[in-house]
Amino acid sequence: MMKHYLTAALMITGITCMFASPPANDNCANAIALTVNSTCTFTSGTVDQATQSSAPATCNGLTSTSAFDVWYSFVANANGQNITVKGSGSFDASVMLMDNCGGTVINCSDQTGLGGTEMIATSGLVAGNTYYIRVYHYGTALPTTLTFDICVSLPAPPITNDDCANAITLTVDSICTPITGSVFGATQSMLPDTCGSFTSSNAFDVWYKFVATANNNIIRVQGALSFDAVVSLRDSCSGASIACSDHTVNGGVETIADTNLVVGHTYYIRVYDYGNAIPSTPDFDICVSPPPPPPAYDNCSGALLLTVNTICNYTQGSVSGATQSMLPDTCGTFTSQSAYDVWYKFVATDSNNVISVLGSTSFDAVVSLRDSCGGPHIACSDHTGQGAVEKILGAGLIPGNTYYIRVYAYGSNPPSTTGFGICITPPPPVPTNDDCSHSFPLSVDSVCTYITGTVEGATQSMLPDTCGSFTSSTAIDVWYKFIATAPDNAVTVQGSNSFDAVISLRDACNGEMIACSDHTVSGGVEIINNANLIVGNTYYVRVYAYGSGQPGTSDFSICVAPPPPSPLNDNCAGAITLTSNP
Repeated sequence: MMKHYLTAALMITGITCMFASPPANDNCANAIALTVNSTCTFTSGTVDQATQSSAPATCNGLTSTSAFDVWYSFVANANGQNITVKGSGSFDASVMLMDNCGGTVINCSDQTGLGGTEMIATSGLVAGNTYYIRVYHYGTALPTTLTFDICVSLPAPPITNDDCANAITLTVDSICTPITGSVFGATQSMLPDTCGSFTSSNAFDVWYKFVATANNNIIRVQGALSFDAVVSLRDSCSGASIACSDHTVNGGVETIADTNLVVGHTYYIRVYDYGNAIPSTPDFDICVSPPPPPPAYDNCSGALLLTVNTICNYTQGSVSGATQSMLPDTCGTFTSQSAYDVWYKFVATDSNNVISVLGSTSFDAVVSLRDSCGGPHIACSDHTGQGAVEKILGAGLIPGNTYYIRVYAYGSNPPSTTGFGICITPPPPVPTNDDCSHSFPLSVDSVCTYITGTVEGATQSMLPDTCGSFTSSTAIDVWYKFIATAPDNAVTVQGSNSFDAVISLRDACNGEMIACSDHTVSGGVEIINNANLIVGNTYYVRVYAYGSGQPGTSDFSICVAPPPPSPLNDNCAGAITLTSNP
């Protein structure tokens, strides 16, 4: 029996419900015929009220849980065709090409997400035969935005630099003036490169070449809006990739700064988009430039002297032109692939001076501390990501001694934004609720009314708690207390940007943990409730950030409140009666 889909929910409060019909092309037998045009001329489609004509197909290892599909057809010609489907805001298109209504899937595309563009570049079709296209949304139900655009077009003619033999010559420009390139109409000249741990499913590539003017010329490629650039460098057309970059996503900048080029030798650059098709915005910018001169503080011997200030006044630094002075540090469990580093020094004024480094947009800072230029690092910080703050504190410094700071960006190449800020400050004052004996009292409010807390300057009062299967490596904690007004008072803590909250509950300062919460990540909300509290008893809440040190953002919010009242229809006995209306 065909299911009927309503344009609105069942009438509950006098709203009239109208029946709607499935789209005309709901089944393959009524597929809408598309014209094969020389360029992509979109036709609008919709899955509004569509039904599922057959089980979802598996494409690229993915199988939707439903397939409320519509159908199109076209007559193949001898030149090959590109099938393009562009989803709307919440429409994640799955596209299947079939040789008849009851046939098997010849090809498919299910690479992008919500609002993305899927493309099938057909080959081997029989001219004059009719082929069928099945379109549906990947998911468990119809999307909230039901429309998409579809076209069948001839492939663009090959472009000049489609093959390495016709690579376009780039001039090594002193200021890296970009020229615009495009992969529109490009073909795949060889298998995709494996760059880091990533391998694209296709590589519709174009080629460039340049004559090295230095052993570390810098190649930069920036993709357009939906262009996720992959860039590889070769010393000949037939040679293997000697360097590559595939670190950013759509619209990002990829950089290759190989340090082993031979001056006067010609090198070849391969550029393509990561994915299974030519992107909807196929353009990119490319340039090659000499390396900038190394900064004066490129090596530890030229370390820039920083002053310890009472508040953090960032000194601006940059790794533009920096070289690698030694192997990357292993900090925690992370080791960068490269370390284009710069150096600072300061005279300690306290055993716990705080070193703060703020990365820029694509700068993921790694910071290490040494007591001499040749010594091993005595502390490090590599907890956050791009644009965030790394901090070193509690390092047991000797006041009056000089210490050295190494700063670089995590990755295999210099970041596209090379600037950062650095400051040295005295340790912050220890918060009053640093120990359980000085727990800050919380009131149990009728609704969650947050107050702001901080672990800035806090110390560790006991070993980290094991909560579920997680145990932080440190627990720089603060304490709160409250008098239970119900057995299920709810304790709620929300972390800030880089604060991944861990909370535990005790019935005494020296008591065992009776409940905990460590389910979310940085900025998430942790809740303890239904802990079988005894009304009138005092309970203690321990709060700290998961990690190996102070978080970059040390603030959080906390409240205690009764749980919300149960809804009337919380149990089957209180089920709400719905009226069946026309």
